Amino acid sequence: NRGGRLAADEVNGTPYGRPEDLEIVDKMLFLAVTSEQMVLSIELVSESSAMVRVFASRSTLDSANGVPVGEALASPDNLASDADGTIYIVEDQNPGDIWVTVDADHDGVAESMARWASLGVEGSEPTGLIPTSNPRKFIVSIQHPSSGNDALWEITVDPSVTTMLTASATVTDEANAPFLLPDGFTQTLIVDRNTANEDSDFVATFGNWDMIALDPSEQFIYIPHEVGTGAGLTRYDRTTGDFVTAMTGDNSGNFVTKPSWRPCNGGDFGALDPAEWTPASTIMAG
Repeated sequence: NRGGRLAADEVNGTPYGRPEDLEIVDKMLFLAVTSEQMVLSIELVSESSAMVRVFASRSTLDSANGVPVGEALASPDNLASDADGTIYIVEDQNPGDIWVTVDADHDGVAESMARWASLGVEGSEPTGLIPTSNPRKFIVSIQHPSSGNDALWEITVDPSVTTMLTASATVTDEANAPFLLPDGFTQTLIVDRNTANEDSDFVATFGNWDMIALDPSEQFIYIPHEVGTGAGLTRYDRTTGDFVTAMTGDNSGNFVTKPSWRPCNGGDFGALDPAEWTPASTIMAG
């Protein structure tokens, strides 16, 4: 009479815990299964059939040394893909690594993977990696650091660099260089929570900057705040530096009688009750 994972274990079901994020590249669907320490690829063969493969796991070779990555890969959570279809894997842990994968023959099984960036800021995890129209530039969020100063950073890569990291970060400068990066890569702060709090339109309780989204013009970054009390959604204007509140919630009411969720552009649902949306025109005109 047990439900969920325990019931599945009783009947020897395939372990399948915490499917956290999806990414589609061509006709291949990629799925991060966090609890199982792997990323699956699902080839959409036809309307009625698909081929499922292990794309990346602890058995995948580390490009830096040619041996399996082992426990260095921990809690693969977010996925991202660039214009070339390369898959990036973001870990949900502290310190958290961002891995870049190599699938040269595009068969849905990565030949190797390497640390592309490593975040060692106390209490934080990297999340919401987004490639921009400039193939050298990516945006990533630093979520729930112990300091409380969530932040958005831009990472600029050097395409000529082929040597990635061999170890995760342990000590970092949160204010100026939170990421350990390969030589030739650079990092630039876009905005942090301390700066956001100077804007009267930003809600002070909006912490836990999670899986961000970038609008097509790349002027606006939408930031979900994955917390119970004080959850919401804001829009940040990269040109003016202004914030607009798109959604707020006061966490009131009863979870049973009112549907509750927290905003997240990727798969987390939890405790926001109720949610109050401003008109769409307010979001775009603010």
